[in-house]
Amino acid sequence: MNSRSAGAGFTIIEVLIVLAVSSLIMVSALVLLGGKQQRTQFQQDINDLSSKIEDTVNGVASGFAPDVSNKIRCVMIGTTLKINKIGNGNTFDQGTQKGCVYVGKVIQFQPSTTDTAKLNIFTVVGLRTVDTGGTTLVQHFEDADLTVASPNSQTDNDLPDLTENYRLRWGTMITKAINLTDGSHPYAIGFFNGYGPDVSGISPASGTQNQISTTLTINPGASYDDIADDVNALTDATLTFPSKGVELCLDGGHGDYARLIIGGDNNQTGTKIVYDGRSRAPECN
Repeated sequence: MNSRSAGAGFTIIEVLIVLAVSSLIMVSALVLLGGKQQRTQFQQDINDLSSKIEDTVNGVASGFAPDVSNKIRCVMIGTTLKINKIGNGNTFDQGTQKGCVYVGKVIQFQPSTTDTAKLNIFTVVGLRTVDTGGTTLVQHFEDADLTVASPNSQTDNDLPDLTENYRLRWGTMITKAINLTDGSHPYAIGFFNGYGPDVSGISPASGTQNQISTTLTINPGASYDDIADDVNALTDATLTFPSKGVELCLDGGHGDYARLIIGGDNNQTGTKIVYDGRSRAPECN
């Protein structure tokens, strides 16, 4: 029987086998760790998105809009709201804008069909009164001349851009928005403070004071002007939010899927995360 003598070294073939096995183990470990890191980043993106939406809702409920008072001047011309930029050094204290009030925010999903990790968050203002004398307060959305504060929503481009651009930092894609009540695809949701003590019998959103949510059925990639036109056309009667909520389909880009449900169970402001793992939910296909 042949045997290796004491102190004999390894053959080249044996060394190559050891290196191959070691490399395979290392590659497997890197793939495992890489997949775990991607999954962690995906979950972080979803949590951040959920928090961003809830923070936006809470900011509307508070009625405080620090980006509005210091950047715009509201003027009522007839029954039309005119918004101008404030010159350098000129500011308004909170609550002293006589021409308009801060109404709320609109979150647009998929503002670009080629950049599905991005959201636009628009600031919406409206008339405070229905008369130039400032004595009759607006009671209905259709009388408020709702205006999105972005430079593309007026032909003279005299508006400051109060749009907030938010991006999912790990590249998670919002592939679809679904109204879970009727199956439509609302790629924008508005959160507003109601005019008057109540708006046509609409119940306030849970946990807020006379706050109202609504969906805007716009297409992916809709322009600022499309958003502005839809917001300006809102009335008490058209302010509706699906009782089952709005579902965002999320794709981590590496085989992990999830859904973020906004509202549902007649709570217009809450969010719920559903992790689908490696299988996409049927409605998200």
